[in-house]
Amino acid sequence: MARITIRNLPDPVHQLLSEAAAAHHRSTEAEIRFALQQYAASLQPASSAPAPESTCQRWQRQTGQRIAQLFVRLRQDEVFAPGGRHDVPHLARTIGEASPAYLLDCIDGRAAASFDLLRRISQRFNCAESWLLSGAGTMFPWESIEGRYAVFFLGERNSEQGHIRLIRIRGGRLDGMLLCIRQDNEDQHVACGYIRQQFRLRADINAEEAEHLYRFIKFLKTECARGQIETYDFTASENLTDVGDHHPLWFMAPSRAQPAEWLNALLRGDDAAGWLSGFPDWLEKIRALPFGYSNEDESEESPWSAID
Repeated sequence: MARITIRNLPDPVHQLLSEAAAAHHRSTEAEIRFALQQYAASLQPASSAPAPESTCQRWQRQTGQRIAQLFVRLRQDEVFAPGGRHDVPHLARTIGEASPAYLLDCIDGRAAASFDLLRRISQRFNCAESWLLSGAGTMFPWESIEGRYAVFFLGERNSEQGHIRLIRIRGGRLDGMLLCIRQDNEDQHVACGYIRQQFRLRADINAEEAEHLYRFIKFLKTECARGQIETYDFTASENLTDVGDHHPLWFMAPSRAQPAEWLNALLRGDDAAGWLSGFPDWLEKIRALPFGYSNEDESEESPWSAID
């Protein structure tokens, strides 16, 4: 590849190029290269049409755009630590790249992203690998766990080693939807699920939803009693139509989510929110349930509470 050294570049021009590079999530060198390519293309005779883009070239370009889109969303969702560096070179180091050049070339569409690179990006930022590969589905993997509580909350892992957050969406088009986030303490793996079809946590719950809610509370009280669980209320806007468009940390930001006591109340068989007020039989059954599979000497006091 040819190289060019540019001397005596006016400072205002360099500043404009640096600002454009930051806006496009490229290095200044990559931005200059892009600008020169655009200028060179304008010098071609009008009759010389560019060669059609191949399938491989189109995939490279679109994959690079998705990687750049992911980094923008992570910044918008405030995933990175305040005051930290989250430009592309630093993100390349975060995912284990020896140099930022390869990642930058992938974002520019000049190199094909390897399966290994996409896998590391997916694992590090909890992004859906299928979305990175082809744009299918949503950016972040949220799975429906309707009725599959044991598979999601327990699985092959010890429930006592997990950290679970239950987030009730309040308001907007997804009002009453329950988000479930499980983070395993050993490997920091994060799994994200939701419950929306079987029941919604809101006042107009019907008889079928009430039964499903009872079964969910029964599962938590008897099988997850020793787990670490935090509960929140998340205030949503009408613009929120799909939770998969946001990173899980976005739903836990203090500016949007507030610690809540609705789970503790339900575990005691109380219903301060009024969700099961029309179904006293289910509340009575919840009150009669012991916490966990404990023996008679163990306390049945709830081990859970909202965080301080």
